[in-house]
Amino acid sequence: MSRHGSTSCAESLGSSRKDNVTRARALVIMLLVTGLIHGGCAARAEEESADRSFLTGTPCAPPCWHNLEIDKSTSVEVSETLQRLPFIDSGTIREWGTVRWDGQEGTEIVFGCRQPEMEHCGSVILSEGVLRSVHIAVGYHLTFAEAVQRLGQPSFMAYIPLPGESVGCDVVLIWPNSRIALSSRSSAGCPTTAEIAGGARPYPDTEASEITYGLPQATWIEVGEGSPYLHWPGFAEP
Repeated sequence: MSRHGSTSCAESLGSSRKDNVTRARALVIMLLVTGLIHGGCAARAEEESADRSFLTGTPCAPPCWHNLEIDKSTSVEVSETLQRLPFIDSGTIREWGTVRWDGQEGTEIVFGCRQPEMEHCGSVILSEGVLRSVHIAVGYHLTFAEAVQRLGQPSFMAYIPLPGESVGCDVVLIWPNSRIALSSRSSAGCPTTAEIAGGARPYPDTEASEITYGLPQATWIEVGEGSPYLHWPGFAEP
């Protein structure tokens, strides 16, 4: 837990279900702005050159990312790492602006990738000179089942409608203890409350599109009426 964790937890414990929805949608809006969610399939050659560290655990296992650690690594270490990673187009690294993350004001830095070729493929959030969060697009074939095999069963999931007039739904698996989330964007709308109550669940072969390291502390997740969060129900039968 970061030195700011107690404040964030206190704020989260007093939050309403409406706040949970707001936070969930704020996460989706940030992903939309930075362009992390992408469509289409990368060629196999591109997949082999993409960032596969989530699966390989090289050079460090999640939630560590290329030797960068949430709430520990400095802004200098982050900058040096982004500049040297071969799949990142160093010419695209730039400061996006000020954001709120886990109750803190921070600076978001975005970047594009060479493999797969994407103008916006990831971002990091820094606060008080320390890394708080990493968001990275998945540039290779990664299913929900493979992620669960890698991390174990998630504690929660969420169906988050896209904001505005967009049609679609972000299906998100959440590991609060590791502060990791894995999401997949569906072109279909989210299941209705009745469908969820009736047992709607994601399929194991659902293809992931984005990974987040450094989620806010677990107490911001509240399950119940009006909240997009659910206790993990397991996969639907293929």
